[in-house]
Amino acid sequence: AEDKKPVLLHNAVDNAIKREFHPITTGFKTLDQLLKILPGQMGIIAARPGDGKSSMARLIGLMMANKGRVFFNSNEMSMDEVSMSAMCSIMRIDYSRVISNQLTESEKERMLNFSKIFDLRLCEYNTPRELEKHIRANNNSSDKKVDMVIVDYLQLMESGDKSGNRQEEVAKISRKLKVIGQKYNLAMIALSQLSRDSVKNGDMPQLHHLK
Repeated sequence: AEDKKPVLLHNAVDNAIKREFHPITTGFKTLDQLLKILPGQMGIIAARPGDGKSSMARLIGLMMANKGRVFFNSNEMSMDEVSMSAMCSIMRIDYSRVISNQLTESEKERMLNFSKIFDLRLCEYNTPRELEKHIRANNNSSDKKVDMVIVDYLQLMESGDKSGNRQEEVAKISRKLKVIGQKYNLAMIALSQLSRDSVKNGDMPQLHHLK
């Protein structure tokens, strides 16, 4: 591991003052006003099952992929499902028509042409180590670096380490993803499920409600 020397507080403050911050915009104005997503940081989108967090994440990925390179890692849906549901969302096509084979040839052609606009890379890596390997390969071989990674979702990944405690393993996965974001100066967004009894009496979800 690289030996990082301690930095004097004065020097750290000087570096921070000189640094220009460039928040990443998601394309959702209200969300961008509430959150300042910065390269090197990790954010969590958490909700109970069926609340639409995956749909929201796919739209954020598409918005970002319109101007930067995005990795969308899904362990829940196949690449066919992710790609078609994403394009249906942005083109306002009912996804049920896809699985019923009801798309017209014109719609298929428009979908294919429209999809070329977005630099969204779909992947199905099981561990943070696999994900990092391909981020590093991309950044070493291309002038276009990865700007954002979306993981759908956190609890479906594996740490790669043998552990009998799933809660500890998920914590390890979270830490590793955060380190990847810092190391490659990219925005990391991980989706997480909330336990079904997390929100009672209208209370706002808290960190301990993560499933």
